[in-house]
Amino acid sequence: MNNIQILYNITTDIKTYIDDVYDKRWTFPGFKQSCPICGAEDCSVKIGFYYRKQVVIEYETFYDIPIQRYLCQQKGANNTKHKTFSLLPHKLIPYRKNGLDMALEIVTYQQKTKAPYCQIKSFIGAKGKDDFLSLENNQIDDCQNIFARAFVKIMNVDHLKQHIMAADWRCNNDPVANMINLIENYNSPFLKGNNLSQAEKLNLDFFSHLQQDFYSKRHFLFGTNSQKLNLSI
Repeated sequence: MNNIQILYNITTDIKTYIDDVYDKRWTFPGFKQSCPICGAEDCSVKIGFYYRKQVVIEYETFYDIPIQRYLCQQKGANNTKHKTFSLLPHKLIPYRKNGLDMALEIVTYQQKTKAPYCQIKSFIGAKGKDDFLSLENNQIDDCQNIFARAFVKIMNVDHLKQHIMAADWRCNNDPVANMINLIENYNSPFLKGNNLSQAEKLNLDFFSHLQQDFYSKRHFLFGTNSQKLNLSI
C-alpha cells in the first residue's frame, strides 16, 4: 500500500506536539471537505500512527514521534494506486535524523566558515543538550546535498526563478550558498505573524502554495516524498 506524505504545519514546538498527541489533546485535520488523494468529501479516515524513532531538533533528541496516518476510501474520481497518506510535521525532513533547523545550521556554519568536519562537529556538539549528539562526515555531506537539491527544485518554479536570477546575492556556481541566501532573504507572501523561521516558511510555501493544487503532485522542498511518482514540479 503506497503512502503519500503531506507536510504539516504543527503550529507549536515539537515537544508540545508529541506530548499532546500521546495525551490525546492534539486535534488532527479531518479532511472532510476533500480527500488529499481522491478529492471526495467524507472519504479520509484516520488509521492510527507510525513513529519516527529518533530525530534531532533544536539540539535535542526526540524519540518515537507520532505521525498520523489516514486511509483514502477512494470515493472520488481521482483514484490512484495510493490509498494512504500521513502528516509529517514541518520541522522534520523525510527519511532524515536531523530536523530542518539542525540541517540548516550545519550547512550555514560550514558555508560561512569553510570549517573542516572536525570543527563542524565541535560546533554542533557544544550546542547540544545531549552529550552523545554527534555527526558523521556523511551526515554533514547529506545536509549539503539536501540544500543543493532544494535549490534545483526552487529554480523549477518560474516566478521564484525570476526573483532569484535578479537577486544581487545570487552565487552563480554554488547552489548551497544560493539556497542559504534565498532562505535568509525570503519574505513569505502566504505566512505572516507567526513563529516560523524563514526556512520553515519557504518549506511550507513550496509544498502548499508554489506547486500543484493537488496534494499528490506536491513535492517536499527539503528531502524526498515517500510516494514514488515521476512528477514534474
